[in-house]
Amino acid sequence: MPGQHSNAQKLLGFWCDPDFLGEIDRARGHTPRSQFMRDALTEKLSSLGIEVPVEKTVAPDRAGKGGPAKKVVYHIRRQPKAKPVSGAATLAKKAAGEK
Repeated sequence: MPGQHSNAQKLLGFWCDPDFLGEIDRARGHTPRSQFMRDALTEKLSSLGIEVPVEKTVAPDRAGKGGPAKKVVYHIRRQPKAKPVSGAATLAKKAAGEK
């Protein structure tokens, strides 16, 4: 879910070249971009000898957070009314000039 965060988390934003972003997106596969970045930063910190607890590196649990109820609108497809088929009697009246 986009925009996952808890009150204890802070936004980390940065600018990058579109080609670099494309490489990131190709590398991450189906992993959400924010989780991929968390994992990459955790890996870098670990390589520097800084251990980061796992609970600090995952998106918060959103169970029960919900959001506004979604309004469901059902569109009923109505069939057009059938036009009456002219019978022989109706055709005879039209030919005679009657209504």
